[in-house]
Amino acid sequence: MEPQKENLYRLLSNQEVLRRVADANQCYPDEKVAEAAIEFYLEELFGMTLDFDNVQQILAEIMLKHRRLREE
Repeated sequence: MEPQKENLYRLLSNQEVLRRVADANQCYPDEKVAEAAIEFYLEELFGMTLDFDNVQQILAEIMLKHRRLREE
């Protein structure tokens, strides 16, 4: 995994980050506004410019991993 993606994966695995991302998704019913809010939050928090497609892909991987851990 490339370094920025690996760092992003680690950061997005943080429970506080997941909670804030979930809050942004619930607070903004319009998908594009929610995406912008999530990107803004992550960029402010981590000081990195993000490609939202990468964020979505990594979040999906993390959620799948959490679901598998709960099922075991």
